[in-house]
Amino acid sequence: MRLIMLTGLSGPAICLSRNDPHEPDTDAEAIRLIDAGYARAEDPEEEKAARVALADPASAAEKAAVDAKAAEEAKAAEEAKAAEEAKAAEEAKAQQGAAETTAAKASTAKRAAKKKA
Repeated sequence: MRLIMLTGLSGPAICLSRNDPHEPDTDAEAIRLIDAGYARAEDPEEEKAARVALADPASAAEKAAVDAKAAEEAKAAEEAKAAEEAKAAEEAKAQQGAAETTAAKASTAKRAAKKKA
């Protein structure tokens, strides 16, 4: 969650001033900064969602599992589409090669017939 700092905050790894944007490593850290009055959420809806997730970790885990499954399904569909396109391209290439072979044979036959004549 992205925050806007209301006060300065510094430590060994960070130095923030008033109005600096800051994205904490975890939502829990972001909520602690908001609750302490050091920052405000850039997007209030995102803050509400983070508070709900922190209050009910089971529902957050379920949502994460659903999201992961949806991502897997999307990836599988994308791979299937890519395989289908590759197969279609391969078939088109094979047909083109067959057409070129037929044209070459016809040309050779034409030259042979010309030589005989």
